[in-house]
Amino acid sequence: MPRLSLLYLNVLVVATCGLIYELLAGTLASHVLGDSVTQFSIIIGLYLSAMGVGSWLSGHLDRALATRFLDVELGVALLGGLSAPILLFAFARLSWFPVVLYGLVFLIGALVGLEIIGFRSAELIGTHTYRLSGLLRGLRQTEATINEHIQDEAFILLTGKGLEFIELENAAQGMPRAYKVLTPGSRLPEASSFTMAVQGASAQCFAPINVRGTRDLSNNLTIEWTRVSRANVRLLSQQAIPMAEPFERYEVEIRDASDNLLRTMVVAGPFVVYTAAQQTADGITPGNTVLAFVRQLGDIVHAGRTRGAAL
Repeated sequence: MPRLSLLYLNVLVVATCGLIYELLAGTLASHVLGDSVTQFSIIIGLYLSAMGVGSWLSGHLDRALATRFLDVELGVALLGGLSAPILLFAFARLSWFPVVLYGLVFLIGALVGLEIIGFRSAELIGTHTYRLSGLLRGLRQTEATINEHIQDEAFILLTGKGLEFIELENAAQGMPRAYKVLTPGSRLPEASSFTMAVQGASAQCFAPINVRGTRDLSNNLTIEWTRVSRANVRLLSQQAIPMAEPFERYEVEIRDASDNLLRTMVVAGPFVVYTAAQQTADGITPGNTVLAFVRQLGDIVHAGRTRGAAL
């Protein structure tokens, strides 16, 4: 099963378990304290409020998000799985059982809310100076620029519509044109011009992800990958990734450990077989590591962005 599907499945299972923990706490509280309507109302309201608190706290997680995600999942499993024994023990031994009950429900709800890592903020700390936190990074295939940013660098604050796109004909791609940028109050004759050739970056196919390879007993190497669509949609199934191009076609480059190009293959699906005979013909001992670089070919911009892996 692809990694992204496993991640979605994991989130679904944990979220379902969180709801089960909530209902278990409500049922147990109804049995030991009575008045089921009151107990379920308090626990459900407290649980949902705690999820909101957890979602807010997730905005302060900036580093090692995968590790923090696993920590949160383990915390939900530990607290939720032990919630019933803990509550029964607290009811039998402690006089302040409601505090333990509602506190445990709040912790479980906050941990479930922490799974929502999607918060971003800009805090004004001085004149034209902001502290950015909770960043959503690498969106729309910008991960290659993540490491280019440094502390105290200048940036443009976009408000309102933000970016404006000028529609150009496909034939304008690569053609140099002169542009002028006007600031409020300036006039066109006074503005300096600059020349730029449109490269069509917004129409370039995104790089595939999860490039992987498997070998059979004869050392035939099957290279697979997952397509990333330029269509601005979110889906729960990788099998339904929409096509943003009129056709599906990929170019696969095979290189040796010294980055020498050995072979280029064009295929119509998200996999290709690099046979043992082809490896031998390319001067590679079948079974040795090779570098595979995959790019999707587009209609407007021919060569998409590349993703590689050592296989």
